[in-house]
Amino acid sequence: MVVQAGLVASLQAVRDAADAVDGGVDLPPGAVICGGFSDHHLHLLATAAARRSVDLSTARSLAEVGDALADAARRTPPGRWLRAWGLDESDLAEQRLPTVDELDEATAGRPLVLHHRTGHLQLRNRAAEAAGAPDPLPFDELAEAVAAVGAELLANGITAVTDATHTNDRTALELLDRFRLPVQVTAMVGAEHLHGLAFGTTVGSVMVGPAKIMPPHHGLDRVAERVAAAHRAGFPVAVHAVDIDELQAALDGGLGPGDRIEHLGLSLPEQLTELATRRIAVVTQPAFVTRRAAKYHRELSETEQGWLYRLRSALDAGIELRGSSDAPVVPARPLEQVAAAMTRTVGPSERIDVDSALGLVGAPLSVGAAADLVVLAEDPRMAARTDPARVADIAVLAVWRNGRLLVGDERRWPGRTQA
Repeated sequence: MVVQAGLVASLQAVRDAADAVDGGVDLPPGAVICGGFSDHHLHLLATAAARRSVDLSTARSLAEVGDALADAARRTPPGRWLRAWGLDESDLAEQRLPTVDELDEATAGRPLVLHHRTGHLQLRNRAAEAAGAPDPLPFDELAEAVAAVGAELLANGITAVTDATHTNDRTALELLDRFRLPVQVTAMVGAEHLHGLAFGTTVGSVMVGPAKIMPPHHGLDRVAERVAAAHRAGFPVAVHAVDIDELQAALDGGLGPGDRIEHLGLSLPEQLTELATRRIAVVTQPAFVTRRAAKYHRELSETEQGWLYRLRSALDAGIELRGSSDAPVVPARPLEQVAAAMTRTVGPSERIDVDSALGLVGAPLSVGAAADLVVLAEDPRMAARTDPARVADIAVLAVWRNGRLLVGDERRWPGRTQA
């Protein structure tokens, strides 16, 4: 491969040192170079805020939740807000959320806002209800957390992301631009915040993406109205749909080519056919099915499990399918998404092969494309032959964006590369 001026100039191996105008790379034995990964649906500021919150994602009982909150409260001055994140009652022995009384007992009068792992539920104690809106994170703390998120994305081989936050407006995009993340950022815009923005343009370094429609927020009966308004404004739409009713509201709302469904949590066979016929893309989260396997096995019938976060049947229907993490819901680890797509035990008929799974998070290298490159310690295709689950743990050795080395030892990997 030859890279010149930040672009892929040739996919042929470099045979003459004179051709390697920007330096050369000899890959370690077994290593492979591929295009940078994309995470097509995550929430950057929520992921950053989670890094400044009490992490409850590993709690397995209400006692553990209480202990973690109490420990944080002891380290927090009176009057200062406590933030917590990651709670999922399906992971707890009691299979329920904490009560307000339990939250009050653990937090010793500190106002608490606790975000559910899904991001769609927020719990508060009585002190928080009395205090009103939580204090925002200081900008320097948020900037430090965003920088850490950016570094983690790169370390996992991600060079492009789409922020899918439904409250995004111009101010939010300007804030994202201020952070100068090291990956390409496209940001959706809330369907009610389109004024003064144009799809496909940029706000600083941030690309303006589709209009985001949230049926739980906007209402099922207003999806069609929001779709029509976004289309009139020149925006494709991205509609949140985790259940059959939300998906049907999106289909009834006039989606077509260029639009996309976010999640496709549950879908009927006839709905898949409609998505394919209308050429509506789907962005899904394969690792949801592996990380929440116990919950889905417990709560869904065998038939419903086959309708859940479909992969094989969606691809067979001809639907354009993309993968994502929905971070902070699950970590932004593309190779985990690949492994999950191959190994799911919930609806195992929806498993896909390694090439199809890799296609969810990346695209083949092509001449003229930006030189966003990743070196993996092992070829996922080889690893999948013996143990597909092991793909999740393949190490990322180096990452270039636009031909510039961002991850990896500069003594080992040149800043601008041919391989």
